[in-house]
Amino acid sequence: MVEYTKARRIREKQLGEMHEDVSATLNNMGVVLMKQGDQVEAMECLDKALSIRQNLFGRDHVKCSDTLHNMGLVHKCNHDYELAIEKYEEATRIRRLEEHDQIKVADTLYNMAIVYCKMGSYSRGLSICQEVQEIYRNSGLPDDHSSVVHTQQWIKWSQKKLAKLSANPHARSSCRLFT
Repeated sequence: MVEYTKARRIREKQLGEMHEDVSATLNNMGVVLMKQGDQVEAMECLDKALSIRQNLFGRDHVKCSDTLHNMGLVHKCNHDYELAIEKYEEATRIRRLEEHDQIKVADTLYNMAIVYCKMGSYSRGLSICQEVQEIYRNSGLPDDHSSVVHTQQWIKWSQKKLAKLSANPHARSSCRLFT
């Protein structure tokens, strides 16, 4: 993280605080901080990165969607599922505008599906996973690609959860509290 901090200071000094390279450094710092478990600092970096990117490129630019996606990851790590969904939905909306990179759409939807499952909304998670699987197939990813395999695992897991809920009405009613 020390190197990122140095790079940020150098870039801000040479390029100014509102430069694309500064936003990229902040975005990357946010990801590293999230992986290190410092969610507060991660979100601060990502907020700054998003602000710069929106000012430079507009709200509907793919670089903004990258930062929104990363913000969703931080919220997911914090179990702030509603906020994660908001960020993923906005990232997905922007990413759908870019027809040439549907893999990014699928990646964001995949994370959104996991959040829905963690919230107990297995049918919504399953539905999104099935959409993700279709996007991956249409994009030409092979069946043994890790993204396809992980999506298939979540589909099976969601189906098992739904089957258990169908078999146990008491579990279904208690689960509604979490959706």
